[in-house]
This record gives sequence, structure tokens and C-alpha cells, in this order.
Amino acid sequence: MNDEPISPVQVLKYLKSAGQLDNFIETILSQHAIAQHLQAHPELLPTEAICEQRIKDFRQTQKLNDPSVFEIWQQQNNLELGALSDRLQQQWSMQQLIKLVSQPRLHEHFIRRKLQLDQVYLACIIVQDETLASELYDQIKEGHLLKR
Repeated sequence: MNDEPISPVQVLKYLKSAGQLDNFIETILSQHAIAQHLQAHPELLPTEAICEQRIKDFRQTQKLNDPSVFEIWQQQNNLELGALSDRLQQQWSMQQLIKLVSQPRLHEHFIRRKLQLDQVYLACIIVQDETLASELYDQIKEGHLLKR
């Protein structure tokens, strides 16, 4: 095409007509909120050692230890080392942010749902001992193991 720039207003019109404007705005707002939270909590940002380890782990997991294989992979995925590092850092920071936000509420969440989470629904019980089977059967008949 030509080198004519596209104005932000036109970009928004294109996204709206393609039905993607809401998702686009939601993505921007969520990324902005995450960035602000990370800025307020610098302890959630990975250290240099963590960054290096993440890249090392990624290369090992993806079987990209050989430098030439890694270079070919980068070209195929159009991803420079810096961009990969940024992506891995962002993933690590998100994991830390999720822990920070969810950890204080996790115990409360399980306590509120304890009754639902403590229930088990069985269709069949298999035991090796006939005596144990008889005892369980009697308890079920008496309603000791049934709670609704």
C-alpha cells in the first residue's frame, strides 16, 4: 500500500466496524491497570538473575539450547531476545501480582465455601475388605455418611 499514516481516529473507526473496539479498549485498560499496580509494587518486578533464569528455562523447555537453533526460532517467530525477555519478565510479574492479590483472600474464599468443598459425591465405593464394606453400608443406611 502507500505510506500514508493512519490517524488514531481512523484506527478506532476500523476497530469499531470490525467489532473489535471493545476488546481493544478492554485490553488497553487491563494492561494499564496492571502496569500501574506493578509500578506501585516494584518488588513484583524480576531481578536480573530471575530474568536470566527465565530465558534459560524457556530455551531448555523449548529445546532451544543450541544457539543456531535458537536464532532460527527467533527468526521464525519474529522475536528478538529483548522482546522475549520482556515477555518472560511480564509473565513472571503477572504471576507475582496474582499471588499478591489472591493470597490474602484465598483462605477466606475456601472458608466461605467450606461446606460445598467438603462434599464428595460417590456413585460406587470399592473396598477389599468385606467387613469394611458392611460397616460403610450400615453407616450409609443410617445416614451418617449422607449430608445434603
